[in-house]
Amino acid sequence: MNGQTTFDWSGSHRSSWTLALLIFLSVVLHGGAFFFVHISTSERQLIPQTAQPVQLLTRFAPDGSISPENEAVLRWLEAEDPAIFARIANVEPAGILDVAYRPSYATSRTQPRSIPSEPAIIQYPPARDSLEFIMSADEKPAAAVPEAPTRKTEIAFHAALKSRAPAETAVTLEARSALSLSTAILLVGVNAQGEVRFAFVQTSSGAPEMDAEALRLVSSIRLAPAPAPITWATVSIRWGNDAVAP
Repeated sequence: MNGQTTFDWSGSHRSSWTLALLIFLSVVLHGGAFFFVHISTSERQLIPQTAQPVQLLTRFAPDGSISPENEAVLRWLEAEDPAIFARIANVEPAGILDVAYRPSYATSRTQPRSIPSEPAIIQYPPARDSLEFIMSADEKPAAAVPEAPTRKTEIAFHAALKSRAPAETAVTLEARSALSLSTAILLVGVNAQGEVRFAFVQTSSGAPEMDAEALRLVSSIRLAPAPAPITWATVSIRWGNDAVAP
């Protein structure tokens, strides 16, 4: 072999002056463009402006005398001033400055809590001997049974017959029962002469013989006359001690 390779590396690469020239031309063109824009654009000069002088309206004319026209304009402005209507009226109560100052701590609202008193000491009696306590016990007399109060049998008319019933009704029982009796309620029909013509037991007294006695008592009562031919109403019989068999 004569020392040749597949690729030819004998040629040397030199720097290109064309690239450097192009970069230099680009910088010059950009600088010229910025300079042209700066020269063509003139700075705007702001013209200072001063506020218009404020003209004050007073009562006096330029010569120092009182001007009627100025007074008329001032009065019109004062009458048309919206602040008069928009302002909140400040109403000061009369005599507010005459009220004397009183601090809140001068009045005691909650009394201080005092120390609770000590509970009372309960003194128990000394213990007694058990045998002596048993021997001291004696027979106590039997308690007397209180007698039941005397209560008589009562008859009461209701509704339309209440005003026609006699003021006092003497009750003489012919039957008695040893059972516990309840109040008997009867439905009765009274004619115009005040006689009981119909009688029906509505609520039993608890003893058949006392229901029959209730019908007998009601039938024996004479009521005041009335124009109505038959008047219906109820009668209650409340049994007393005289209805209890001995």
